[in-house]
Amino acid sequence: MAMKSYGLIFCLVLCLAVGLGGIVRQIEEKPVVRPGQEAEYRRVQMLLQQQAEALQQPTEARPRLVCAQREFDFGDMDPFAEAYHDFLIENRGNQDLIIRPGEITCSCTTIELGVTSIPPGGQQPVRLRWRTGGSGREFHQAATLHTNDPASPVLVLRLHGRVRVTLAANISELVLQNIAPGGSATSHFLVGSEVWESFHIERLETTDPNLEVRLSERRDETLQNGLQEVAEVVVTVRPHGQRGTGYVRIFVRPPADWEDREEREGEASGMKWQPDGTALVEVPVHYAEMRRMSLYGDCLETHPQHLNLGRVRLGDAPRKSWTLYARFRGLQQVRGVHCAIEGIDGLVADVRLLEGGTRVGQTAVIRLHFDDRIRPATYDRFHPGSFRLQAEGIEDEREEVIELPVRLSVLADDA
Repeated sequence: MAMKSYGLIFCLVLCLAVGLGGIVRQIEEKPVVRPGQEAEYRRVQMLLQQQAEALQQPTEARPRLVCAQREFDFGDMDPFAEAYHDFLIENRGNQDLIIRPGEITCSCTTIELGVTSIPPGGQQPVRLRWRTGGSGREFHQAATLHTNDPASPVLVLRLHGRVRVTLAANISELVLQNIAPGGSATSHFLVGSEVWESFHIERLETTDPNLEVRLSERRDETLQNGLQEVAEVVVTVRPHGQRGTGYVRIFVRPPADWEDREEREGEASGMKWQPDGTALVEVPVHYAEMRRMSLYGDCLETHPQHLNLGRVRLGDAPRKSWTLYARFRGLQQVRGVHCAIEGIDGLVADVRLLEGGTRVGQTAVIRLHFDDRIRPATYDRFHPGSFRLQAEGIEDEREEVIELPVRLSVLADDA
């Protein structure tokens, strides 16, 4: 009885194992696909098969250029110096990499190739050599290489840096404006060198009699921005009622051990060498004196300059007024101010010279208003009135009088 029970249990276990194995094989051999997705499943299966076949095919032979550094900064260099840098080129492909020199942006840059073919897995330095030339400028140069790598047929290598200044002023021009009439203005600039450890200023000149120039006694002990030597030039201008432009000319003797003939004789250096062996530095100076008499006010219009009093009704005229300010500059005191309105009956001007003016400036207040003579009329560009301001005690006769047209419309109350 026990043997029959064991046999029955064994048969049941065997049947269960066979059934489960069939189900597992069915799942492995035929993935479960939801209804309606059979076409998408077949498309994905085809793509995977195509990719597998492509991976089994041998890879196409070609070079592969790799250049980790394609730009180099030389920093600061002396004039007429020469330097070079090696750029490393690698071939990570499975075919020889061919390199041919191409275009350069300047004849001062040269390309040096040891070999023109780099085998797979190899590397080769490409040397770019650079000659600085003249002083005081930044440089940006490039060289082109042509290769047989279809992914990188052109390789551009770049160099940049700055050439130290042999001799120059720290400004390109000096501007002195708004100088008080009859007065003067003083400023200064530096002449320095990043190359010469010493130099001597032999003489100073100006091209304008209104300019005076001298060397400062003060020495700048803290030479900044890489300067080796520096001198301070002081400029004073006395316009005498004028405006203009003159040049300050500094003639500098280089150090005795300066023997670079290419720097002395070459035009490319940017230096202005003189027949006596000195170097010339020129700085333009622009100057202008303020007007001795100026007018300000809300009713003052420009382009063209005129007084615009707008539109006034006759009934409002007694309560209407405008205020102008006249500014007088110069060392000479103004003794009196006169103002007149011409061509407009009924418009008058009251002038009051303010007390407490300094020796370089006085102010007058001018009030424009109507009296009982005012009548309806229009004063425009075809029929303008005029405003005239005159001051006593101003030397420059060209600016002693200010005369401006006046535009005004006086309307009748029932208009």
